[in-house]
Amino acid sequence: MKRVPVLACAAALAAIVSAPAWAGVGATVLLKSGSRMSCEVLDLDASGLRVRVGGSERAIPIGEVAVIDFQGDATNLPRTETSRAAGGLVVLRNGQIVEARLHDLGGTSPLRVTVDASGNLRDYNSDQVARVYLAPVPGGGSETVAPPAGEAPGQKRVRVEGTSLWTPTGIYVGRGERVFISAEGEIRLSADPNDIATPYGSTTQRYAARAPLPRELAGSLIGRIGDRGQPFGLGNPNGEVPMPGDGQLWLGVNDDAVGDNAGAFTVEVRGGRQGPTPRRR
Repeated sequence: MKRVPVLACAAALAAIVSAPAWAGVGATVLLKSGSRMSCEVLDLDASGLRVRVGGSERAIPIGEVAVIDFQGDATNLPRTETSRAAGGLVVLRNGQIVEARLHDLGGTSPLRVTVDASGNLRDYNSDQVARVYLAPVPGGGSETVAPPAGEAPGQKRVRVEGTSLWTPTGIYVGRGERVFISAEGEIRLSADPNDIATPYGSTTQRYAARAPLPRELAGSLIGRIGDRGQPFGLGNPNGEVPMPGDGQLWLGVNDDAVGDNAGAFTVEVRGGRQGPTPRRR
């Protein structure tokens, strides 16, 4: 039997014990819902953006992320950046702005940030990057479109309670009209404190077979026209949504039972009219 020096074994064991499983980089993650999360960013994989919060790791579906801010707290973001964020944007700490989409994150501190700029992959270190924009910023970077003459635009904040399946907005729309809807907040969908939904739906990616839209994520913000209209999904609840009919817009929670829910979504609706839509001839 070959003898291995004791000191060499001890040194190797110490290196294994002391090596961290994941080396994170401090950042603020701004979700499309408007929520902000101060965390350590660890990786990007098939489960989503992996972060560490309060010593615990979790995965955020990448479709829920609007901004990863490595330099600040994701507030008071410059208009020169937010107005261009929809197509993906990387802002470097030297002030350079690169129009590119996030492709991958990985490695150790500093993280490797790989972006796709028109089909060309580029690598940056996280200590070179100030912010990465993945989607339009909630409540920012949207231009207000002037309404047709004689029509006052609807602009209203609506609280959609988790315990109410449907909530009337008081905004009347026409078929094909595009209405801007921006939503934030969280709803607990059951007694389980981890059963949470943002306006995009369940954070655990679960479905509810008897919900109004069983193929949409449980708890997502949904709509219908009139008190008997067919439910429809909002897709991205932070942008313009084409209306499928004429009448009052109602907003709801895509859940099969709302009696045990808690929390609410706060929704800004811009467009339509605060009165019945004139009947088409």
